[in-house]
Amino acid sequence: MGIAMEPMKRNGEESGSKEKRKYPRINLKVQVSCVSLNREGLPMDQNKGYLKDVSQGGVAIEADEKPLSDRLVVVFTDAENQAVGILGKVAYAKKMRNGNHWIGLSFLAEAKENIDFVSKAVKLYHYYKNAIVD
Repeated sequence: MGIAMEPMKRNGEESGSKEKRKYPRINLKVQVSCVSLNREGLPMDQNKGYLKDVSQGGVAIEADEKPLSDRLVVVFTDAENQAVGILGKVAYAKKMRNGNHWIGLSFLAEAKENIDFVSKAVKLYHYYKNAIVD
């Protein structure tokens, strides 16, 4: 089962510019925990944030704090209340004007795991987006 992915425009892109990424991005907002790992793979700290866009190759995260290492585990709880996580390498981390940090993360898992993570994140986003609140 696949998901349709539309390329997104980044700030400053002209309408005719071509997406240069290997995989197109999907805009969303899903709350996550980010755990920085040390060289031995042990947790160093935990950071809160939101997935802002996802692709088969990685994610962009807006987080409260800068990651303490270049290896992160990103975890969220899906609509079935199951933990979903993936390991990634920090490609960049930039402080934003609002004080949060924009983190680009490249997946280090196998393609099937990457697609599963992305699919569940998109499904959760649409689950809450379409939820009827009384």
